[in-house]
Amino acid sequence: MPGTVSLTTPKPSDPAVLTIVEDAIAQGDTIPTVAQALGAGIQTLYDWLKHAQAEVDGEAPLPELGSCRAFREAVERGVARFEQARLENIRGAEKPIAGGWQPSAWLLERSPWTKERWSQQREARVTAASHQTLVLILPPEAATALASYLASGGGGGLPLLTQGAATEPPVSTIETS
Repeated sequence: MPGTVSLTTPKPSDPAVLTIVEDAIAQGDTIPTVAQALGAGIQTLYDWLKHAQAEVDGEAPLPELGSCRAFREAVERGVARFEQARLENIRGAEKPIAGGWQPSAWLLERSPWTKERWSQQREARVTAASHQTLVLILPPEAATALASYLASGGGGGLPLLTQGAATEPPVSTIETS
């Protein structure tokens, strides 16, 4: 962890907060770890990201919070630095990370920040009307094939949820990431 800041009420645009966030994420830390370093709740940081997206979508910042865009930008810069350092190691940069290129590839495939882009497997969540969820980790082609199969009525007509609401007649859907 690059450092901690002791604020009674951290603000998403505070320069000390932004520095800690960017540096921590660049090292591979996650939101829960960053929240601990800031002395803030985990949900607070997720809320800041949500508010930043709302600002991007045209909503005004919350008066008591101020703009969250700088926080989001610090997160994005941190992710870019994290990804760049791992890619430089994989490419054989002058300062390789201990252990060779494989640890860097592993981190790119599994980090919550980069796994969607670098993982060769995708998570598929199939949720039945009974609210039971089956999570499958599949290669991209298999996830696509399963989605097509379910969309064509495969799966024995199992009633599945579409965007959180049960539908009748049963609709076969799958979320992939």
